[in-house]
Amino acid sequence: MAEGGEPSYARRKEEEDDQRVPFYMLFAFADRTDVILMLVGTLGAIASGISKPLMSLIFGDLVNSYGKSDQSNILDQVSGISLKFVYLAIGSGIASLF
Repeated sequence: MAEGGEPSYARRKEEEDDQRVPFYMLFAFADRTDVILMLVGTLGAIASGISKPLMSLIFGDLVNSYGKSDQSNILDQVSGISLKFVYLAIGSGIASLF
């Protein structure tokens, strides 16, 4: 126990409560470069996060191509859809860099 009968834990808890700042104050000292970097990071995170649902849609197209097409042009359809996977991987890789 600290002086005055108050435990030191309670005193530390009061000091932590005093150090809290409102959310808008986090960006009070951000300059133009900081804002640009935050926007680029946010857009990169959105682009990276949207790649999973897009992959599910492309995979659905791939599965549907096996059932809808005849044997003569199935290779052409699967090749086209496989290219979409490659483009998605390239886009997701670039978005993940940010």
